[in-house]
Amino acid sequence: MDIKYGAVLLLTLAASVRGLAVEVRNTAPIVQGWKGDDIRLPCNFEGEPEAVIWVKESSSREQPRTTKAAFIYGKFESGEQGFHIDKNFSLVITNLEVADEGLYMCQVVLTNSEDFELSTLLTVTCK
Repeated sequence: MDIKYGAVLLLTLAASVRGLAVEVRNTAPIVQGWKGDDIRLPCNFEGEPEAVIWVKESSSREQPRTTKAAFIYGKFESGEQGFHIDKNFSLVITNLEVADEGLYMCQVVLTNSEDFELSTLLTVTCK
């Protein structure tokens, strides 16, 4: 287990035992995958979502972001073939390609109208 991850987990557990409210909002900052494999990009948060939208940043100014998959008002939708959101609101990419490499944003809107955005950098390595 990564030491940094372990420390966060211990702090979260300690706060939970003491009855403190712990707000969970994170993604894996960097995820490395292998070309041809399937990969999961987590989007961790607490609360009931109205929408979770995964987008990929682009280097093009004409189309700065591309929607890859979404969960909107209880319905899962795929923006592109090979991309979907699982029941934990993680982005799953099947048959990973080098072109999938880049910065992914998990945009969340909670039922209390609060919204936030989390990011993960995906790198792809050829086998």
